[in-house]
Amino acid sequence: KAGMEIFDYDNVLLLPRKCRVESRSECDPSCEFGGRRFKLPVVPANMKTVLDESISEMLAANGYFYVMHRFDLDNVQFVRDMSAAGVYASISLGGKAPDRATVDTLAAEGLVDAVDVFCERIGFSLAETEQVFQAAQALGLPVKLHAEQLSNMHGAALAAEFRALSADHLEHVDEAGVMALAQAGTVAVMLPGAYYFLRDTHLPPIDLFRRHAVPMAVATD
Repeated sequence: KAGMEIFDYDNVLLLPRKCRVESRSECDPSCEFGGRRFKLPVVPANMKTVLDESISEMLAANGYFYVMHRFDLDNVQFVRDMSAAGVYASISLGGKAPDRATVDTLAAEGLVDAVDVFCERIGFSLAETEQVFQAAQALGLPVKLHAEQLSNMHGAALAAEFRALSADHLEHVDEAGVMALAQAGTVAVMLPGAYYFLRDTHLPPIDLFRRHAVPMAVATD
């Protein structure tokens, strides 16, 4: 892009001027997600040259998070193999019939903990999100939603309708959505990493969350 600002090493190098600890061993960068604790709030890239089945198993066995995102992978067999190895499985699926069939199969075998959807103009529409939630509900699976990150799609209200465990981002949620979350007891999850990385300027309505006693959490994306 013409006029794009270029950053080199000197722009991003941070020289510490103050330190409150004597050693990195005193610091705990671990985080809790989905009922599990991980050593770092970092996800490896989904490129085939970076992440494969063996690396996924190594990460899972050693307390690190990952998402297996492959279109050429038998997701059902992958989850079975990870379960047989005694480690968790994390996969990415779409909303088409074969993807829903995958969820049905995994749920029938007791291998699914929850279903998460991204409702946005560049993701799932509100109607598509509702279809996924209905399918999850029919299988007895709890749901989560990435909602109102870039626009108000009224996903928060839908998440509340399905008693979602959490609704993430929420920069553009309106007061009606906040009240719905409060009534459902759905946790509003703030994701400052995504907010600052995208150089967003529209903050989540923290005051509204507090006013309506919505439970809040802070996490990575």
